[in-house]
Amino acid sequence: MDFFSIEFWVICQMVIDLIIIGMILYFFRTLQAATYSKNLGVSVKHITSMLEPILKETHTTAKEFDIQLREKKRLIKELNEKLESRIISLNLLLNRADEYLKRADKIKVGEQLYTNDYQSEIIQLYEKGFDAEAIGNKVSMPTGEVELVINLKKKFAELAQ
Repeated sequence: MDFFSIEFWVICQMVIDLIIIGMILYFFRTLQAATYSKNLGVSVKHITSMLEPILKETHTTAKEFDIQLREKKRLIKELNEKLESRIISLNLLLNRADEYLKRADKIKVGEQLYTNDYQSEIIQLYEKGFDAEAIGNKVSMPTGEVELVINLKKKFAELAQ
């Protein structure tokens, strides 16, 4: 290769140009990195200051949501308990109604249904000296209902005086 040929100088010029371009790129990258790191600190602080109130509000909202969720669970539990007690009461009433229907089928006289006035019968038996349990067995009613009828009769008698 000849040092004075044009190809040699063209290749040298190209190598020098590439080195200069590489140095310029390196300079811009280091300048950009320095500027970026300065701006990054400022940007991070700015973004943090913007996000901090949002995060606090989100935390407050999450706490409120948790409180409301617990309250709703408590209310649902309470409603379920009340519904269960009402279902039990309804089942008892249905069973009692079934017993009354069975008893009514047994009391049929001819074509007409014989209706028995249980309250007056309970009062008559009580006035004869029977206790609530004996009256309940005699009229086929729960003792609690018999006691209720007797207590109501006593209250009405007291009010009448």
